[in-house]
Parts: sequence; structure tokens; C-alpha cells
Amino acid sequence: MVACLAGVNACPNVHVWCLRSPRRTVGSPRRLAVVSLSSDRRRVSQFSGRAIRGRWAAIPAKPSPLGPAQPKMPYPPPRVARTLLQRTQPTRQQHKDSRDALLWKLDGLTERELRLPRTPTGTNLLGMVKHMANVEIGYFGDTFGRAWPTPEERVSEAPLDADPQADWYATEDESAPGLIDFYRRVWAFADATIEALPLDAPGRVPWWPEHRSHVTLGRILVHVLVDLTRHTGQADILRESIDGAVGMKAGNSNIPDEDWPTYVGKLTALAERF
Repeated sequence: MVACLAGVNACPNVHVWCLRSPRRTVGSPRRLAVVSLSSDRRRVSQFSGRAIRGRWAAIPAKPSPLGPAQPKMPYPPPRVARTLLQRTQPTRQQHKDSRDALLWKLDGLTERELRLPRTPTGTNLLGMVKHMANVEIGYFGDTFGRAWPTPEERVSEAPLDADPQADWYATEDESAPGLIDFYRRVWAFADATIEALPLDAPGRVPWWPEHRSHVTLGRILVHVLVDLTRHTGQADILRESIDGAVGMKAGNSNIPDEDWPTYVGKLTALAERF
């Protein structure tokens, strides 16, 4: 079996190799091996040359006189696409559940209660919603070349240069209902990116250092989910400190029935021994 480098696609860590047998008969399909090189492992998968489209097709050996072509949107074979979709469903559902849980932590509170800073660094519930709305616009919009349709709603770089915390609190001109509606519209915008692209779709985060700014949709989906769940947990604690309301999500508190004053007393007594 003779291996020859057919080309390198848009992702710097993935190489396409053409595997050719010396006894290959005329008209028989070539085999392409997609080799993914990462820091921890090497993955090799083979596809029939006739069945491959998009990113897995071999790059022509003869360069274009117009220079290198722009990378095309990758479209894996239908069977591969279905497998990727099935694997990402739990992550996407967790993303949606965490969004709902964050907004649930705002239910029933007044505008003042939502705006009031609850920590020495000013963390507040309404500011978390504004922050996450801007986070999802940036990562699922700018990173993949999609512009938010109403740029005046988002916090741009200019306000952040003047006030690094500009996306962490509601201004006097903004309101809780308005920011909640804004966040819900951002969900639809971000979901359109997630549903339209495969997990290995390439993107670039403009505000990250250049050496690590080139990413995939899969990496960004995990990055945003980690950020969102972290802030949802913070919101859970802030809400409990306001009125004692606790729980994982609407309809499922995931909290046992407990005599909480007695429980807290027990923990306090244990701590006082040290």
C-alpha cells in the first residue's frame, strides 16, 4: 500500500491522505484517510473516494494561478453527519437547560432586587443575563462570520474599553424585561449557527491570542456551556441569599426535604471545633 499526501484542508490539525494500492485496477475507487493529529491521540478514518465531499475531498495537486482557494464550508457524508448530530444532542440540551435555569433564577424579583450587587465585586443577577447574551453573540456570531442584526443592542468594544464591566450590569436605559427578551432572541441567533454547521466547522475568535484563536464549533459549544453553567451556579447562590429560593430548574428542585436550620446548625457546630 502506497500513501501519498493529497492535501491539507482548512483545519491545521487534519490531513487528508490518499491510500493507493499498486495493484489498483482502473476505475476502482481510491481510499482517503482523514488523519486528525492532536496533542493526545491520532485518529484515522477511511472513506471511499467516491463518497467524499467537502472537507474530505482531496485537494488538487496543481495549484491555482489565483492563489490558494478559500476554505469551503465542510459538509460530511450524510451518515457521518447523523452520527455527529446524535453525539452532540446531550450537549445542546444541557446548553438549553442551563439558559432556562439562569432566567428562572430571576423569576419573581423586582427590578431593584435584580440590579442590586450581591458580592464585593458587584455581581448581580440581571448583569449575568446581559453578560451571557453578549457572550453568545460573540462566540456563535463573530467567531463564525455572522453579524448580530441590531448591533446597537450589544456591548461593543468601545464601551468595554472605557468600562471593562459594561456587559455586567444594566444601564438606566435598560430594563429587566428588555434584557430577558434580548437574551431569548440571542438564543435563536446562536442556535441557528449550531444547527447550520458541523461540529468541526472552522471559526476564529477575534479577541483571543492569534496562536489559539482558530477553533471549531465543537470547541466553542463546550466553552460557552462551561461559562454558562458556571454563571448559573453563581446565580443559584445569589438567589438563595435574596429570598431563600433554591433548586436546579423549574419543576425539579433536586433539593431533598430537610430541616435546614438544624442542618446549618450542625455544620456550624462542626466548624466551630476548628
